[in-house]
Amino acid sequence: MTSEGRERKGTSPWVWVGVGCGVVTLVLVLAVAGLAFFGWRAVQTVKQGVEDPATRLANARKILGVEEMPGGYHVMAGFSILGMFDIVVLSDKEPGPSGKIDGFDRNGFVYLHMIGGPDRDKLRREFQEGGDPSKVFSEARLNVDTRKEIAHGAIDLGPDGAELYWLATRGTTELEHARFDGINTILFWDCPGLRGTRMGIWMGKAPDESGGTVDWSGTPADPGAIREFVSKLAPCGQSDS
Repeated sequence: MTSEGRERKGTSPWVWVGVGCGVVTLVLVLAVAGLAFFGWRAVQTVKQGVEDPATRLANARKILGVEEMPGGYHVMAGFSILGMFDIVVLSDKEPGPSGKIDGFDRNGFVYLHMIGGPDRDKLRREFQEGGDPSKVFSEARLNVDTRKEIAHGAIDLGPDGAELYWLATRGTTELEHARFDGINTILFWDCPGLRGTRMGIWMGKAPDESGGTVDWSGTPADPGAIREFVSKLAPCGQSDS
C-alpha cells in the first residue's frame, strides 16, 4: 500500500513545537482558544497536565494504555478535557530543571482521542486513497504544510481486528511562531467496537535528500520503524467513557 512522491496541497492540522517557557502558553492556546466555554476548570486541568511531571505521566499512561513510554521519549503533556478530548505529547528532550520539557530535538509525538469525529469508513478511505486525513486535527488547532507524500500503508495490530493506518509526509509544522521541518507521519488507530477517533502524529527530522536516493530507515517514514513505535502504544485499550 505504498506510493512514493505524490504531491499534496493545502494546510493540514498538526503539532505544536514548544519553545522555552512558551510551552505552557502554546498548550493553553490549544486548549482554550477554540474551547473557551469549558472555563477555568479545564484550564487548570491542562496546566497541571503540562507543569506537573507526575500528573502528566499518569495521564499519558492511562490515555495511551501503557505503563512505559516508547524508549527515548518523555511525557511533555498529558491531559483530558471534560471527557471529550484526550491529548498526549511526547518529546525526545529531557525535562529541564523545572520538570517541564521545552519542545523537541529530533523526534516528537502527539496523540489525540476525541469523542465523535469523522465517519470511520471515510477516514479509512482518506488513508487508502490519498485524501487528507489530517483535517481531523483542526479541532486541536494543529497545522502542517504537507509538501510531499512519502508513503502510506496499514498495519494489522492483532487478532481483535484493530488496524493502524499511516501516512508519511514531508513538510513544515507550525503553531504560532514555532516551526519544525521534517517528516510528519499521521496515524489512525481503527479499533473495532470502540467509539471515538484515535489519531496521532509522529514527527522526525528528515534524512539528507541531496544525493537523489533517500534512506528513510529508522525514521517516521520507515514502515518497520512505524510498526516498532506503535507496538509500544495501546490506545485501542482505552475506553471511550
